[in-house]
Amino acid sequence: MALDGHSASVFSGRESLVDVKTKTCDAKYPAADGTACAVVTQRATEASQAYLTRARHIDTDLGTPPGAKGPFVTELESSGKGGKVIIPVVGAFAEMSPDVYAIIDLVATALTQEHLSYYDACPSVVKGMCQQRIYRSLGLSAHLGWARLVIDRTKTHIRHPSSDNSPDDADPAEDDAFENESFANPDRASAFPHP
Repeated sequence: MALDGHSASVFSGRESLVDVKTKTCDAKYPAADGTACAVVTQRATEASQAYLTRARHIDTDLGTPPGAKGPFVTELESSGKGGKVIIPVVGAFAEMSPDVYAIIDLVATALTQEHLSYYDACPSVVKGMCQQRIYRSLGLSAHLGWARLVIDRTKTHIRHPSSDNSPDDADPAEDDAFENESFANPDRASAFPHP
């Protein structure tokens, strides 16, 4: 099964640089133009352009004349599609940039190929099932990650006094171990209640 869809235009036949980003809820969210994932898409575009700008600055600092391609720009343009860095971005509401969907498509294609090497099935159906599993898992991870960030920031700024007014009663290592276990192994029964 060959690459198709968005992953083919992003990954096919080339090595790519990838830089994962997040987008916090700030003043830029209300300025979105109303299209799906506009804020994270804009964040991905800005971050990718920043790589090219930085490469040009480094080339200039190393003596490349203005307007000429230096070694850093040349190397950057040799990867990806025209030097575009793949920037998967997850927003504050777990929305994701198009590069995330390209990666999901790539992984789903690989999982489909593996599945079809053992079973006879319709490739598009198998790929759809693989994509849905990845969407569900990645979406849950994104929501849990943002929830943990909010909790961690809240714990930093708010102290709950204990009975003897000592803020350091709990063992921080024990707290971290419990939170890590809860984050890595969510209780699926409580996450998806039955009607």
